[in-house]
Amino acid sequence: MHNIKPTLPMPSGGITQLHVPQLVNDLGTDIAIGAGGAIHAHPMGPRAGAKAFRQAIEATMNRIPLEQYAEQNPELKAAMEAWKVGPVSLLLE
Repeated sequence: MHNIKPTLPMPSGGITQLHVPQLVNDLGTDIAIGAGGAIHAHPMGPRAGAKAFRQAIEATMNRIPLEQYAEQNPELKAAMEAWKVGPVSLLLE
């Protein structure tokens, strides 16, 4: 399979900020995340939705549980409350 060029995985469809730790754990850091609804439907508006994604990425890359990072980042906290899931403290293995 030496003639197959590298690809960039792009998970999408129902992806929220809370999925970031699992996506990085499953696919690694060379990914593109297709996110639309979780940005545009963010309760604080789309700019906050985009900031919340960036905060989720920063937390994940620094191995900080999202719950902990959300304590100092209101955009991520609002996303976590909006998408109402249980603990998402998965860290990279």
